[in-house]
Amino acid sequence: DMPNAPSIQDMFSWNVLTPYYSEDVLYSKGDLEKRSDALGVSTLLYLQTLFKNDWNNFLERLGIQDEDAFSKKWVDETRRWASNRAQTLGRTVNGMMYYEKT
Repeated sequence: DMPNAPSIQDMFSWNVLTPYYSEDVLYSKGDLEKRSDALGVSTLLYLQTLFKNDWNNFLERLGIQDEDAFSKKWVDETRRWASNRAQTLGRTVNGMMYYEKT
């Protein structure tokens, strides 16, 4: 016995998400360390410069120094931090996970 579907007005509305072909949701450590040809800086350094206050808050929240960000203990957190600031798909997935009816 299947319950009746709610009316259209009572349904949640969602947008359709179509990612680019083979777009990564989460940067790998190698992606963050790789230096770009044009600028000669790594993706992580670029994001640290662009989001300086966010990076400092991230380090303070974890209680680590800048050089510890890629230690085995914190590499996943660092990858998530960078991906949430640079990857459109990653931000969208993260936002949808926090969605709840208010």
